[in-house]
Amino acid sequence: MKLLTLATMLLALTSCNEPPLYESRARTTLHDKGTDPELIERLVTKGPLSAKEAEALLADASIPVLHLLASNPTTPQPILLQLAKHKNFEVTTGLVINPATPIDIVLSFRTPGKYTTVNDAIIRNPNVPDKVFVEMFDGRETGYVSPALNPRCPPDIQWRIYREGEHIAQVWLAANPNLQPALIERFEADNDPLVIQYLRTNPAYRTHTESQRRKEAR
Repeated sequence: MKLLTLATMLLALTSCNEPPLYESRARTTLHDKGTDPELIERLVTKGPLSAKEAEALLADASIPVLHLLASNPTTPQPILLQLAKHKNFEVTTGLVINPATPIDIVLSFRTPGKYTTVNDAIIRNPNVPDKVFVEMFDGRETGYVSPALNPRCPPDIQWRIYREGEHIAQVWLAANPNLQPALIERFEADNDPLVIQYLRTNPAYRTHTESQRRKEAR
């Protein structure tokens, strides 16, 4: 039970949402400045932002606020381009995971051939071309969790994460909405409690299960 609790805590720190530390610090900073609570909520949950709201948030010098603004898919392109000039890597990590950020800008922050925190964030972006995705994975520019979180993770890489990755990467892979059917069956056979828990939240698992039931009913 203790191992399961520890794994769950680690998952919270590496989840596909923003790290809780950014959210809590942004909430505190903006609350202290009298920002509308409803706007704060939309910022931390990646809700829609108007151009005027995004401009106001851009004026905030707080790194957690700028990270969340950079990662929000509704942040206007001109503001994303301004954030691309920011020197803090935590702002950059928010920018590169954002699917609304032009992919050429995302890849301009890549450091080929070595692991970096920014590289690990880049590979979470669903617009990264397959060729680049494979190059980054093969070059150990990322860990295993971030590729597992990307819904466009290529099938071959999914299998490598399953075989080579740490337990936490396998858990997140089990929740990938484009998980290969053969991997769904393999995860079921492994019967790992935490993997099964995340697998059952996966729409691909539900589709696969329903398909199997229909076949058996014929």
